[in-house]
Amino acid sequence: MSKRMARMSFQRTTFVIVFCCSCVCLIGSFGAAVVLAQDGGVLYTPEELHRHFQNEAEAYVIEKTGESKPLVFKPQSLMHWQNTERSQEQGSMYVWLDGDRPAVLASIFTYEHSNRVFCKHEIISLADYPLTARMANTQVWTPKTPGLKWMPLTGAGESADLPARRLSQMRAIAREFSGTVTKPKGEVTKLRLLTNPLIRYQPTDQTVVDGAVFSFAVVTDPELLLVIEAIQENGKLSWRYAVASSHYWQLELQRNGEVVWSVPLRMSLETARANQRPDADGAYFTFHAPQSIPPAEQLR
Repeated sequence: MSKRMARMSFQRTTFVIVFCCSCVCLIGSFGAAVVLAQDGGVLYTPEELHRHFQNEAEAYVIEKTGESKPLVFKPQSLMHWQNTERSQEQGSMYVWLDGDRPAVLASIFTYEHSNRVFCKHEIISLADYPLTARMANTQVWTPKTPGLKWMPLTGAGESADLPARRLSQMRAIAREFSGTVTKPKGEVTKLRLLTNPLIRYQPTDQTVVDGAVFSFAVVTDPELLLVIEAIQENGKLSWRYAVASSHYWQLELQRNGEVVWSVPLRMSLETARANQRPDADGAYFTFHAPQSIPPAEQLR
């Protein structure tokens, strides 16, 4: 058995033992992952990793391009996620707001290389204007096109007046959709809809009445995002939707069995670095953080 680092997930006393050619992992149903060192000792606890993810997210300054007023970072993560099907990846997702609306989402997560634990960043525009993102005064991302393309939700009926009923409607609409992710070698995985939205918002502008961002995931790792909004036009409430990538692999979304959105594999993003052109100009960008995670004692 290889002595390279492995991951362990646990919850109370319920475990499943998974054997592979290079490691043994203990996986609890929905437990928090612990990164182990070569000697079996704990290298990072979940709390230490969450602290690092938080520090990385807080280092961002994201602005509308050409304006000096930054978007508002929400310090509480939207979720902590795990992907036990893909090298035990784990991460946290954060949001930046423009007023009441989510404008940017970012997932910050771990990966391993040469017996060291690193972070990768995945950043997604939900805005309809160009953005500039910096970390430590270094430009890392400059999406030049709108992050979402809105489409009407035909056949969804009129939006309800009460917020609680609208949330039920949005969940029902989300269940009409199904998604897949295709690995570079062609293996197709069906994505799982997480019925609790990542974020719900009720803007005070005169067009958008209500909205929610749903994720389609592998385990709990968001791979594809579905945005549903109730809008008011000509005195009537109706629905619209848009889709955003949360992976560089090929993605597809169907509604009631009909393909409504897809993006191809973008292999250059596998090894992308901050501000790498032209990838950094896209509404979805993922890149490797230049430094490894600090020692655990610095995160306590």
